[in-house]
Amino acid sequence: MEVWENFAAGKAIYEHFGKKASEITDKADWQFIARNLSLGFFDNIAILQPDLIVVGGSIGAYFDRYGEYLIAELKRYETSLVPIPPVVKAQRPDSAVLYGCYDLAKQVHGRGQADS
Repeated sequence: MEVWENFAAGKAIYEHFGKKASEITDKADWQFIARNLSLGFFDNIAILQPDLIVVGGSIGAYFDRYGEYLIAELKRYETSLVPIPPVVKAQRPDSAVLYGCYDLAKQVHGRGQADS
């Protein structure tokens, strides 16, 4: 079984195209990337049934280049049992992973020093 990160993460994009996401301008390349991203997103949507998906991290910074393709891919698999929620770019995509980890740590371990 292939791990989603092996074909949809920033590193995988670099390995496939030989360039960073910031250097990719071809629409067909972004459609390919969106298709790969949609595979993991759809599995998680089916299991978790989120109200909203916020895309962050290194690939989230380029959401404007592939977002419409990602949403279109996800909509192809939408059913009444698995509705596709809104998909948006994180306000600070480069920091989203860090803030997500911080929020999780606060939930699991209590209040952080900054909250005291």
